[in-house]
Amino acid sequence: MFPYAQTNLQLYRQMHIAGYSRENIARMAISYNLAVPMFSGLYRGSGKPFISHLVGTASILAAEGARVEVIQAGMLHAVYMNGDMGFQPGARQSKRKRQHMQNYIGEDVENLISMYDAMRWTSGTIQSCRLEYATLSVNQQEVVKMRLANVYEDFMDDGMCLKNSTKTQLFQRLEVQGDILALCEQYRWSALALQLTQAFDTFNSGIHSIPNFMENDHSALILPPSTSRNILSVCQGWVARRLRRLGLGLVG
Repeated sequence: MFPYAQTNLQLYRQMHIAGYSRENIARMAISYNLAVPMFSGLYRGSGKPFISHLVGTASILAAEGARVEVIQAGMLHAVYMNGDMGFQPGARQSKRKRQHMQNYIGEDVENLISMYDAMRWTSGTIQSCRLEYATLSVNQQEVVKMRLANVYEDFMDDGMCLKNSTKTQLFQRLEVQGDILALCEQYRWSALALQLTQAFDTFNSGIHSIPNFMENDHSALILPPSTSRNILSVCQGWVARRLRRLGLGLVG
């Protein structure tokens, strides 16, 4: 239905057809398998599974012919914003988190993710990237490319049409839309420019192809009922072990 992958299998097939090597596709599988536990049960404000958004962003970059490190970073672009690594909850980037990611995907990919997270995507940033494009480093240009892919993934299935979020309000500004399209042209990314133009036209018209059934305008963690029971059993087991050790200590 949509022009880009929304599952890992679709992405692997897309990359295979595009001529990416078996080794590079295997690297993407590592990135996907790393993302799954960090985004399990997490849904975007539109109700879309977060992992599908990550795959979609990577797919857009793969369609553009980006190097595999950039596609990996696209898959993992939100780990510091929304990913659950199992430690330091609530923190974004930290030395421990960055080292954790580097251990799995290497410094090159992690550096792109870190730069992506540090780049606040505001109207001022978007305009600055357009005006200063020629002076951006290679890595900065690749991060902006990731941002452009992320923008279209947001719009691709009408996700931006569903809620009046802060991000939606940003894209309602015609000058922001113009700067984004100009950036696509600077990258000679004409296919994405055309797709974004069509998406912006639909967005600006106020005509949404799907109704709004969503209750939230932000990402939410939705877990199965058994989760609470599992957590309770783990806590009970921990308490039982502590009491048993304490009892053994007293006997000793």
